[in-house]
Amino acid sequence: FALGSSSDPLPVRLTSLTATANRLSADIRWRTESEVSNFGFAIERRFVQGSETLNLEPGTWNTVGFVKGAGTSSSSCDYSFLDQNLRPGRYAYRIKQIDHDGSFAYTSAVEVEVGLAPRELLLSEPYPNPFNPTATIEFTLPENGHVLLKVYDLAGREVATLANEERKAGVYQRALFDGFQLASGLYFVRLQFADKHLSKKIMLVK
Repeated sequence: FALGSSSDPLPVRLTSLTATANRLSADIRWRTESEVSNFGFAIERRFVQGSETLNLEPGTWNTVGFVKGAGTSSSSCDYSFLDQNLRPGRYAYRIKQIDHDGSFAYTSAVEVEVGLAPRELLLSEPYPNPFNPTATIEFTLPENGHVLLKVYDLAGREVATLANEERKAGVYQRALFDGFQLASGLYFVRLQFADKHLSKKIMLVK
């Protein structure tokens, strides 16, 4: 479909727009068939539903990125944008195409559910690992319930509590470990749910 109205179409012909979930990220891809004087694309996101609203009111469009256009091209061009570190929930995306003269038009919106996860007890490898000074830890649960996520040093001393609360199953859960005040060395991340526990090694290198 072409961007712009039928009476005043912009000279960019967009043939596809998709949004695909990848854990806690959304992969936005689109293709143009041809372009004339295309400055670029602003990617806009709207929160649709979920338990977290990222301090935004549902229904509000927010610009989350920009991708430079090809200018003028008679061949097809593929574009992509990765929207990362989202909270679980449903999001809508649309593209604002902008010409060099400032003219612009919007695509129709596409929606994607981000953060859906298998209902199983799983503690992913912390990343980055080694880290300095922060690392992200993801986990999933077999059912809703109380989670205890702690970090210990080699001597078995507790150095941090990352979660001690009720969490939901069916979505990727995330916690941030900040080792700014800790010494370099090997640490253990321990996830406890009901009568089961999992652990991972993590290395702090300063």
